[in-house]
Amino acid sequence: MKQRLYEILELAKPGDRVSRFVDWFLILLILANVAALVLGTVERIERAAPAFFRWFEIVSVAIFSVEYALRLWVCTEESRHSRMVTGRLRYAIRPLSIVDLVAILPFFLPMFAPDLRAVRVLRVMRLLRLAKLGRYSRAMQLLGRVIVAKRPE
Repeated sequence: MKQRLYEILELAKPGDRVSRFVDWFLILLILANVAALVLGTVERIERAAPAFFRWFEIVSVAIFSVEYALRLWVCTEESRHSRMVTGRLRYAIRPLSIVDLVAILPFFLPMFAPDLRAVRVLRVMRLLRLAKLGRYSRAMQLLGRVIVAKRPE
């Protein structure tokens, strides 16, 4: 089961319909989250459906959290991350893993941060969910590599 989950979440073999479905589901969920974030800034729309926006956020963060946890669990199937603890730590500090974590952190931080003003600033970080698309798009991966390579400039 762990190997199959690894194939679904990380490998995306050509012709693997389950893997493609999961990829497309996550892409659509990311885009829907960005749309909800933008629509939520329009006061009239947010006031009309505050429960929907809250529910959508909770469901999305739950899905992204499960995805993150599953990726940490199955990463040991890859030879360079095969060690149970250090392999997972190495996986967790990869740029895409950090993006995944930062995309869900703003939801959980109000539970631990007493100063809500700081948490409001972190809500902008929810836009980093868009960066999760880098996992699914070669063009976004190339853009990320260019940004890293040209960072000093």
